[in-house]
Amino acid sequence: MPNDLEPLTELAVYSFQNALQLCVEEHACCDYHRIWSLARLANPIGPNLAGWQFLHRQLAILTDTQPSPRVLISGAADTGLLSLVLAGLKDSHANAQIILVDRCATPVRQNEQLCEKLNADAQFYVADILNFDGEPVDVILAHSFLNFFDPAERGDLFANWARLLNPNGKILLSNRIEQQPGVKLDPPSCADLESRLNVLKKVANTLELNDVDQKSLIDAAKRCRSKELTSKPAFTDLELGEIVRSTGLQLQSLSLHEQSARKGKGPLATAYSDQGKRAEIVQQRVRVD
Repeated sequence: MPNDLEPLTELAVYSFQNALQLCVEEHACCDYHRIWSLARLANPIGPNLAGWQFLHRQLAILTDTQPSPRVLISGAADTGLLSLVLAGLKDSHANAQIILVDRCATPVRQNEQLCEKLNADAQFYVADILNFDGEPVDVILAHSFLNFFDPAERGDLFANWARLLNPNGKILLSNRIEQQPGVKLDPPSCADLESRLNVLKKVANTLELNDVDQKSLIDAAKRCRSKELTSKPAFTDLELGEIVRSTGLQLQSLSLHEQSARKGKGPLATAYSDQGKRAEIVQQRVRVD
């Protein structure tokens, strides 16, 4: 299992200290980017992203046939997704070209520093993926990304992803999915929230953050929960089907997994409902001869 704990610790402090200057106010992402890496450090089951095994399997399939694939990472809360990609490609000994796109400079700068520490190469763009343009790629990866968009924007998102793909290129998604539209976030109880914040405080103590920074961290975490970061309508399997039909992408596989037990949830983890599942989705741009 990949584990970027050592660079994550240093880069978590970097994002906490620098997001105030790097994040754009109108995006309302500063609190999120200040604390997300610290929250991953506080996750009791470790910092690796859910579904990492799925992404590694798919990268292995890709590199079996393409020794030098172009890989686009769409959206990055922090260094988690790039770390998984680098670990998966290292296992396959592939000579991949990696492109990372995010509209916020905070995770982009984090990932640039990660590559410097690991002596890895990648191209980085601070840009909106809805209108990002570039050379075609062989695979696009996104993790827990769709619920930051309205349904109308998701159609545009998939359409641009499809346009960026080479023929037979694939989209790999790990994302929450619901059976019914309009499902709202299930906020934690006061006791549950306090318990999660206490875990975050332990991380702050371990990192020897001063009292002012610790208070700033907890206040940011409370604001994140109160304004419900992923407040867009939940992504549904019905919506997935409509997107597949409208974009011409082929749904190659869809696997659903029950949500993690509460003991495995980090301080910012949320659930839309008991029916929600983690979906592992593979879509392919069908070659048209």
